[in-house]
Amino acid sequence: MASYSPDDVDPSSEGHGTLEILEVIKIFEAASIPCCVVGISALNYYGAWRKRRDWEFCVPTDMVEKACWILKSAPYDKVYEQCPHDAPPQIHSLLHTFPRFKLKGYSLYFDSLLDTLDLVGLTGLIDGMNLTEDWGASNLDLSGTNDVAWALEKNEKIRGSVPLTMGSCFFEVDEGPLKTRDLWEQRVRTKQNRIGQELSPEYTTRFRFRDDQDPRLRKRQFA
Repeated sequence: MASYSPDDVDPSSEGHGTLEILEVIKIFEAASIPCCVVGISALNYYGAWRKRRDWEFCVPTDMVEKACWILKSAPYDKVYEQCPHDAPPQIHSLLHTFPRFKLKGYSLYFDSLLDTLDLVGLTGLIDGMNLTEDWGASNLDLSGTNDVAWALEKNEKIRGSVPLTMGSCFFEVDEGPLKTRDLWEQRVRTKQNRIGQELSPEYTTRFRFRDDQDPRLRKRQFA
């Protein structure tokens, strides 16, 4: 196991490590492991202003062990090392149960919103892209509810990963069922309410201002 070292240097892209993360993606792709960047990094790409602590990857559940084995095997074991989570479990999250890796010598770590009821992520996506009710009706399946089976399974795993106490239930996700259309419309209709008083009237959401460029088209070091 490894932890932060005072000798670590900042990675590429002004310390964001974008190029190093691209190399990890290439390693997984070469091994036929489907992967994508998720979490705060994905929200940043879509224009949400969120501070990233670690890079988060998503790979198929049945390929997690293979992905870890690759990073711990030659020649990649000279580049990457597995390290412990140094933060306590977060509510509604299983991140603390998944492997965490570090790029040796660098201070860089890495480890569907309506269905999973990730409402913080959902509002970040809506505000970052300035999405509308019509966009949701045209591009999303809003005919059903959140994925109750997924929520039940996740809560079972959460209960198995934290000490069971009077307050441990707060780590669990809302199981629903909740109508996805209602969730979408409520989050879109409250965009203006989330604009802070410190922002100028030019802001149409807390992350976007009038007539600005699609965040996906901007050249940025961190996304």
